[in-house]
This record gives sequence, structure tokens and C-alpha cells, in this order.
Amino acid sequence: MIAAARDRKAQGLASDTADHVIINPPFYASAHHHASPHADRAGAHILADGGLEPWLRTASDLLVPDGSLTLIFHAAGLDDVLAAMRGRFGGIIVYPLFPRPGMSASRILVRGIRGSRSPMTLRPGLVLHPDAGHSYMPIVEDILRHGAGLDMET
Repeated sequence: MIAAARDRKAQGLASDTADHVIINPPFYASAHHHASPHADRAGAHILADGGLEPWLRTASDLLVPDGSLTLIFHAAGLDDVLAAMRGRFGGIIVYPLFPRPGMSASRILVRGIRGSRSPMTLRPGLVLHPDAGHSYMPIVEDILRHGAGLDMET
């Protein structure tokens, strides 16, 4: 759950202090998924009634002007992500993550710049696994295990 601004500030998370914010909000709407009986687990998986709005409002509040946000979300929720970013973030880059070659994207990485008016860019994306097996593609292995970067710039 997203803390109120005054609660965040009381814990030392003041407005306009972060150069970059990374968020992984819950993906699932309560109307379509059964929540876990464990409150912490349910909160990690089920998006609250306010949707993404409180997440993006909080990220924007924490960021310095021209600071950047990166979030991961399920691909079917791209419209919701873009709607919640509207008016706060620009220069948006959408980076699809494909489970395997030839499959539709299951997740998206989205990056935006606070206050930017630059247009959105859709990147080619990244395939996570080869056709068979559970191993990662070499580039993904390098990112996950060896600290390689993922170019999120235009």
C-alpha cells in the first residue's frame, strides 16, 4: 500500500529528492483474481481500488524535476500505465518483455521523465527464454547475473 505524503515525509522520503524511482506495483485487479488470505501477499499481487494512480502520484512526488521512473507491469495493462502517467511523465519508453521467441509480450518495462513533453517511443523489446527449457537468453543472463545494463534510452 502506498503511504500518504505526510507519512512518507515523516520517514525521510521528502518530495523532489530522488533522481530515479523504480516500482513494481501489483498487477492484478481484485475483480479478476482471488486474493491470498495473507495480507502482505495479497497486497503484493492485488492492485488496490485506486489502481496505478497512487503509485504514479507518489513516484512523481518523490522525483526531482526531469527525474526518471521505471516500472514493470503486465503487458495487457499498458493503457492503464499510460493513462496514469499522463500529465506527469513524458519521454515515455515502452520496452516489451517476451517470454519466448514468437510469443506476445507478457510484461512491459516503462520509463518516463517527470515533466517531459517528449513523445513516446516503443522499443523492440527483449526475449527472455529460448524456444525450449527454462534457461535465459544470453543477454538476459548477463543482465540478471552479471550486472549488464538494459539500454532504455531512445
